[in-house]
Amino acid sequence: MASDDEPQDELTVDAFEMADGWVFLRVRSVEQDFDQVPFVLSQALSDWLLENPDYRVRETLPITAGGATVGIHVWYD
Repeated sequence: MASDDEPQDELTVDAFEMADGWVFLRVRSVEQDFDQVPFVLSQALSDWLLENPDYRVRETLPITAGGATVGIHVWYD
């Protein structure tokens, strides 16, 4: 995902393990590069899946604000 060493102008995605089989990915701040948010979330989800190759996505739910996706809930087996 993201580290403290990244430049401040890049979007940062946080991953929260909400419960067994459920993770929430969200963009930390969307004031800048708003049009990049869906791409960054997609890349973060891909990275998360690569880090967890035994998981199979069962369902997803996007979270939107102002008509743009800013987070995604992912349920997995």
